[in-house]
Amino acid sequence: MSKTPWKHTIDVDDALSTPARIAILLFLLPRSTSTFSSIQSALGITAGNLSSHLKKLDEMDYILIEKKFIDGKPTTLATITSMGHANIVKYINILNSVIDPPE
Repeated sequence: MSKTPWKHTIDVDDALSTPARIAILLFLLPRSTSTFSSIQSALGITAGNLSSHLKKLDEMDYILIEKKFIDGKPTTLATITSMGHANIVKYINILNSVIDPPE
């Protein structure tokens, strides 16, 4: 990483411009796929707020949204894409380089 890690914090993708979107991607990172209700419960945000952030992440190809019937109930699933995975990991690495810069 660069000797000036602060510069990289400015170049973060717009998808990662809000704490809610970052939290959604961090939640999905170890799980790959999760239900709308599980994400909402974990993050403690309203359904409308979560819905708008999921839509934005889907439009930016960070996640894939699927609507299915599971046990006869309509269920929304969010799956992190390879692009979403790569960019949230990149974001984590940028933050780590600022917190603990290489010597």
